[in-house]
Amino acid sequence: MTKRVPKDQIIALLCVAGAVLTRLPVLHRSVIDWDESLYYLMAAAWRAGHLPYTTIWDNKPIGIYAIFAVFQTVIPGIAAIRVAMMVFVAMLAFTVFKITETLTADRLAAAAAAIVLIIVSLSNDGLSSNTELFMASFTALAMFTALTTRAWFLTGLFLGLAFMTKYVMVFEAPVIFAVLMHRHPRPRVAIAAIMGGALPLAATILL
Repeated sequence: MTKRVPKDQIIALLCVAGAVLTRLPVLHRSVIDWDESLYYLMAAAWRAGHLPYTTIWDNKPIGIYAIFAVFQTVIPGIAAIRVAMMVFVAMLAFTVFKITETLTADRLAAAAAAIVLIIVSLSNDGLSSNTELFMASFTALAMFTALTTRAWFLTGLFLGLAFMTKYVMVFEAPVIFAVLMHRHPRPRVAIAAIMGGALPLAATILL
């Protein structure tokens, strides 16, 4: 009997629904973790015209403040960072689905991986809008593009975005780069990926 798994669009909608439903109870909770409060204040100060690290200081890279600032622009109040986490968890779950499907050719296993990801993302203060899951989303996108596309610059760009969200992704980056080079062992691939990875840092320096 053939296993039947819904189309990608349905899986994507289920990932969104799972991310929303698991985090809806804390949509308007003002504080879950003090780190997220500091990121929120830094993003708000940036939107008020103060460059990051000038009125409020933290030791994180600039990516999380940029993400918060974007969502604060369109969503009022603390709900902005809660919705941001919903979006990124849904994106991470769907990307894990696609990575698993690529590696196993088993859509049922891939769908299970997405469901498990949403559930386990709640652990270790996962309800707070902290950096880890945002970083993981960009890292997963880098792995997916490395496995499935010839968009070498894009793989590097996602790695660069992950790095500018949380520095600890440096431990995952060599693995993803090795996967990319194993699939496309050419110097121009490495150059394109490195250029993509350097872009977020270069933009930060210019800012």
